[in-house]
Amino acid sequence: MRHPVLIAAALLGLGALPALAQDARQASTVPALPAPPVLAQSATSADLLRAARAAVVAGRSGEAQESLEMAETRALDRSVPQGETFAPNDSKLVSLIRDALRALGGRDKALTIAAIDRALAT
Repeated sequence: MRHPVLIAAALLGLGALPALAQDARQASTVPALPAPPVLAQSATSADLLRAARAAVVAGRSGEAQESLEMAETRALDRSVPQGETFAPNDSKLVSLIRDALRALGGRDKALTIAAIDRALAT
C-alpha cells in the first residue's frame, strides 16, 4: 500500500525538475553591462568616473554602472604589507564611488552625478 504513494510522490518530484532547470538557465544568462567608451586597460579612475558621469547625463545607466564598477576596481588597486591583504580599502575615493553606485541603483540621477563630482574632486 505504501509503494504506490511513494511512486506517485517520486513522479511528482520528477515533474518539477525541468522547471527548476529552466529557472537556473534563465538566471545564468544575465546580459553583460555596456562597456564605457574609454579603453579599459589604460583608463584611470578619473577617466572612468568621467565616462560614468557622461553616461548618467545621457541616461545610459548600464554603461554608468559598468564605468563606476571599473573605477572602483582601479581605486582598489594598492600595495599592502604582507599579511594585510584582507584589510578593507576605506579610502575616500572608494567610498564616494560606492555612494555613486548606490545612488545610481536608487535611480537618483542628481545624487549620482553629485557623488561622481565629489569623487572627481578627490
